[in-house]
Amino acid sequence: MQPTVRRRPAKYTVSVACNSVCYGSYVQMGSRYERGLFARRDISKGSVLCRYEGPMLSDHKAVDSSSHYLMDVMSKTKKRMVIIDGSPRKGNLGGYANYAPWEVANAFFLDDYPNTPPEYDPFVLMVAKHDIPHGQEIRADYDTANEHHEFRR
Repeated sequence: MQPTVRRRPAKYTVSVACNSVCYGSYVQMGSRYERGLFARRDISKGSVLCRYEGPMLSDHKAVDSSSHYLMDVMSKTKKRMVIIDGSPRKGNLGGYANYAPWEVANAFFLDDYPNTPPEYDPFVLMVAKHDIPHGQEIRADYDTANEHHEFRR
């Protein structure tokens, strides 16, 4: 008896967002398909994958608590905390990356990248933690965007 070959349904085979380094598509998680971020080419350790971006909210009371893509970041020029709503529905490629704990993640978030122009403040970048081969899913530790994170010391 031949084993059943499971294929991704056609509606999930498309790239839904991309840049020159990675693309957002769908990955099978159990019996469902969820968003995922994948390497578009071989990526070297330390390479910037994408910017975590979206609408910036400064009023904590105005935040839509139903979003799972909120990230606090300190504005360096304005010296205040803002919240980035990085939902993929709002055009954020970084929001396609699924979570992985630090030990197994191949990417992390960085909010203190050197020589960043002031117009990008506040900002958060996703950076390759290891070399990532073409086609591999990119998974990030969402707890590393803080410059004082224990793994960044």
